[in-house]
Amino acid sequence: MAKANERLPSPEEYQAFLQGLELRHVRLIELRVKTLDDNPKPADSIVSVEGDTEFAPTESGFEARTIYRVSFSERNSGQELGTIEAIYGFRYESEVKPNDEGAEAYFDIFSDVNMPVNSWPFMRELTYNMMARMGWTPFALPLLKPPPPTPTKKTPAKRRKASG
Repeated sequence: MAKANERLPSPEEYQAFLQGLELRHVRLIELRVKTLDDNPKPADSIVSVEGDTEFAPTESGFEARTIYRVSFSERNSGQELGTIEAIYGFRYESEVKPNDEGAEAYFDIFSDVNMPVNSWPFMRELTYNMMARMGWTPFALPLLKPPPPTPTKKTPAKRRKASG
């Protein structure tokens, strides 16, 4: 997470950072599946998703390791039905590396905005296929939508609008 006194990149600076990235490799690092019910109705269950991304420098850029945990619980009782946890590695070629001075704000934004767009389709497909292998009727998970941005000193209060 960026330090309080670290300057956020301008939209133009962030766009230049994105233009300098190339995705070179995607890999599944770890997978853990647990099913507790052999005949659930997963489409009628409560689905919760937790995710996080960590960055590590590589010789030619960085690897983003995205961790997802998709949990299914029974709607009425809250009883856990099963979980699917996966760690994916996304290797990017980049001039900017996570440990470069001043890069932390770029990677915070990339983690919150770009990585879900890049990684969630892989987890959605994996979850769909794993549900079938668990003996469940598969269904497509929804799009993963980032939370609305929080206001910063650069965002005047008059520009914020209440949703709804």
